[in-house]
Amino acid sequence: MTPTHSMLGYAGLIPFIGLPLLAVTNVLDPMQANQWFIAYSAVILSFFGGIHWLQSLRDDDRLRAALAMLPSIVAWCSQVFFSAITALLIMAAGYLLMWLYDKNTLPISASYMRLRGVLTATVCGCHIVMIGGLLANQG
Repeated sequence: MTPTHSMLGYAGLIPFIGLPLLAVTNVLDPMQANQWFIAYSAVILSFFGGIHWLQSLRDDDRLRAALAMLPSIVAWCSQVFFSAITALLIMAAGYLLMWLYDKNTLPISASYMRLRGVLTATVCGCHIVMIGGLLANQG
């Protein structure tokens, strides 16, 4: 893995970290920040199916091709059909499950998986912060 890949991975955290901060400091309306956060999270979660789609093409693996579609479907459904809190919980679980699936099925470098572990933990933590903010605004 190159330094460029690491830098881009960490740069992808900017909206995950920035939107909760902007909501907490009232720079952004918390509900608007939450909508943007969920939309960004759905896009990024969908991205993780792509590597499995490529692997399925290389291996002619129909099951992996079908599983590669799950992150996109889960992200879209959670955003469209569920409350914000439920969507955030589903997507946080999706990130964790994709990390575990990738770790156990991809022929990928240890350095990439370490980076993914840090990114996944950070993203899941940010989802929890957003859920906390929504719960605080309900009360």
